[in-house]
Amino acid sequence: MRAAAIAVVSVLTFGCASTSGTAEQPASAACEQFHAVAVDWSDGVLTDDELRARIQRVETAATNGGDSAVASAAREMLSEVTSGTGAGFDGAVRTMSNACDPYRG
Repeated sequence: MRAAAIAVVSVLTFGCASTSGTAEQPASAACEQFHAVAVDWSDGVLTDDELRARIQRVETAATNGGDSAVASAAREMLSEVTSGTGAGFDGAVRTMSNACDPYRG
């Protein structure tokens, strides 16, 4: 799982795009949280349990965010990290990164 986060962090130059719609603001916040999790994970400062808890918060924010692509990607990422196998985590992180593309500044 760490490889996916490192790959995403190396590609992500993330800044919150300014958004005027209220639905976009929570989705943007979820993407900012995702970026912070990816940075911390790649820096090696999160345990697996902490990673799951933080991704769960990202998923909650994304679900309330009004962007179905971000919500779906966050849900997939949470599912993969919860499964314990890590088999699909790399792909889920990439999917979340792509869903957050509109919110990069």
